[in-house]
Amino acid sequence: MDIRDLDRRAGAVLGEVVMQVRTEQLWFPTPCPDWTVRGLLRHIVSENEGFAAAATNGSAPVQKWTGGRLGDNPAGAYRRSNVRVAEAFADGGALDRPMEVREFGTFPRRVALTFRQLDCVVHAWDLARAIDIPYDPPADMVEMALTLARRIPDNEASRGPGAAFERSVKVPGDASDLATLLALLGRNPDWISPPRLTRTPYAVRPASLALHRAPQPLAFPHLSFCPDLWGSRPPRAPSRGALSTTLEVNRRGGPVTRIADIEIPDSKLATEATELVRDLTDDLIYHHSRRVFLFGSVQGRELKYDPELLYVGAMFHDLGLTGTYRDSTQRFEIDGADAAANFLRERGISETDAELVWTAIALHTTPEIPHHLRPEIALVTAGVEADVLGIALDRISAEARAEIVAAHPRPDFKNQILATFTKGIAHRPSTTFGNVKADVLARYVPGFQPINFVDTILNSAWPE
Repeated sequence: MDIRDLDRRAGAVLGEVVMQVRTEQLWFPTPCPDWTVRGLLRHIVSENEGFAAAATNGSAPVQKWTGGRLGDNPAGAYRRSNVRVAEAFADGGALDRPMEVREFGTFPRRVALTFRQLDCVVHAWDLARAIDIPYDPPADMVEMALTLARRIPDNEASRGPGAAFERSVKVPGDASDLATLLALLGRNPDWISPPRLTRTPYAVRPASLALHRAPQPLAFPHLSFCPDLWGSRPPRAPSRGALSTTLEVNRRGGPVTRIADIEIPDSKLATEATELVRDLTDDLIYHHSRRVFLFGSVQGRELKYDPELLYVGAMFHDLGLTGTYRDSTQRFEIDGADAAANFLRERGISETDAELVWTAIALHTTPEIPHHLRPEIALVTAGVEADVLGIALDRISAEARAEIVAAHPRPDFKNQILATFTKGIAHRPSTTFGNVKADVLARYVPGFQPINFVDTILNSAWPE
C-alpha cells in the first residue's frame, strides 16, 4: 500500500467535515480545550503548511507550522493547504528522504506522513463533535492511527501541559478502536459540546469583570508629543471604576501565561480575539499588538481597568492596515474600531463596553486626547506610543522590556511597521488629513500632496 494514498484519503475525510462548518459555528468549543472551531481549523491549516514546507526542504521554520491563515473562507484555506501537502509528497522515490516534524523529530517522509494521517483522523472527530455531526472514519485509517498512538510514551515529556498530547484517559476494555485512539490521545470519547447560544456563545460576561460606570478620567505624566504640557500641575488620579490588573487563575486549570508579570487574559472572549487577529494579520502586526497590550499594562499597574477590554483594543487596533481593508476609504483606525466593536457586540458584550473599545482604537493615533479618557483608552495609546515611538520607555524597566520583546520579537520593526503603514493607507491618502500618517505618505509615496489645513479654510465655499 502506498502511504500517500492513505494520507490523501485521510485528508479527504477531514475535508468532508471541514466543509460542513458554518460561520456561526467557528466560535464553538471543541474537545481540545485551548481551541474553538476556528482555532482548531487554523491549527490544521498551519500543520498542513508545515508538513508541505518540511517535505520540500527537509525542515520548516516554526512560523510555517504555526502561521496558517483562514481568511474569510476556512474551507478554501484547508483545501489549498491539503493540495500543497499532496504536491510536496508527490515524488514517490523520495519517501525515504528525512524530514523534520515539529515537536517530534526527524523521520523518513513515509513515516512523517503517518503523523499527519493521525492528525486528520483525530481532528476530524474533534470538529465533528464540536459541530454535532456524525463521524465514522474508515477502519484502516483508524487502525494505522491507533498503531502510531500506542507508540507515544505516556510520560511528562510527551504528554500534559506544554506537550504535544494530553495525558491518556481510561476506556472500557471493549471500547471501539476509535474510542481507544481518542483516549490514548487524551480525548474523552463521550465528549459533548456544552450548551451554547447560536449567535452569542459569550453572551454574558463574568461578574468579576463587570465595570462600574462612573467616569474615570486619566491623565499620564507623559503626553504624546507634549511631554512638558503638564508643567507643575500634577496628573489627576484615577477615580473608582473597574477591577485591578490581577486576574483569576487560568480558567482551564492550565498554566497562566505571564509576561513581565502581566497576565495575558485567557477568557473565552480574549481567546477568540487572539484567534481572529492571528488569522487575519501577519507576525509583525500580531506581535506588535501583543506588545501594545503588555506595554500599556505595565504602565497601568496602579490603575483600575478591564484587562479584557484593553486586550481586545490592543489586538484589533491595527486590523485596518491588513489586506481585508484594501478597498476601504475610511481611516484605518475606524476600520479596526468597527471590527472590534462588532466582535464584542456579537458576543453579547454591552454597548457601553463596545463603544469604549471603539474609542480606544479610533483615537490611538491622536496625540494627547486619549490620556484624558478612561484607562482602557489611555493604555492602548500608551502601549502604541511605547512600541512605535519609544515614548515613556524609561517608565518601563529594562527587565520588563527585555521579557516582552523576547516573547514578542520586533526584528527590524521600525522599517517594517512604516512599510505596513504605507501599504495600508496609500490607497486612501485623504484619510491622513490632520493626523500623523500624512508624514508616512510624504516620506514613502512619490508625489503625495498632503491636504493643507490653511488652504482648505481659504478655499472654502464661504464668499468672504
